[in-house]
Amino acid sequence: SEDWSKIVALLPDGWEDKARTLGALKYGRQFSGPDNLLRVLLMYFSDGYSMRETVARARVGNLANISDVGLLKRINKSGE
Repeated sequence: SEDWSKIVALLPDGWEDKARTLGALKYGRQFSGPDNLLRVLLMYFSDGYSMRETVARARVGNLANISDVGLLKRINKSGE
């Protein structure tokens, strides 16, 4: 969407490669790429949705197919 492209434009060059290098997608078969992972995490952290609502919205938006428990594990492994 138009808003997402504006957000991505604010990120530093090479952020997607860095996400892969740091292992952000190591166990992320549910996410097709770092952009979808970032979108789902931003939905959860910034929009105030519950984990169940976040994963339901991610599924409907074709961003990820992950359970609420899977999202919790992803967040716990994210570190600082």
